[in-house]
Amino acid sequence: MAAKHAIIAAIDKKIAGTTLSTWRIGLTNDLLGQKTHFLEAERRNVIYWSSWPAATLADAQAVETHFVDKGVKGARYGHLSGFRPVFVYLF
Repeated sequence: MAAKHAIIAAIDKKIAGTTLSTWRIGLTNDLLGQKTHFLEAERRNVIYWSSWPAATLADAQAVETHFVDKGVKGARYGHLSGFRPVFVYLF
């Protein structure tokens, strides 16, 4: 599991030099289900999908807020359990 600063650094590296609004960030307890939803139900291109396990729910929420505030598409928080692993995803 990664702390928020490590996830932020990894995402910064991935999206460097790109238009931030072309990316989507989110949080989930069900990584495979979330990716499948975007691929099949929403017919989104998930070829650039990346994910990181967060150390805590609060770290994941801080990462998401950081990038949404910078212009990456996403909705803050959603319905998550702090009792299950939390993943930050980006595509």
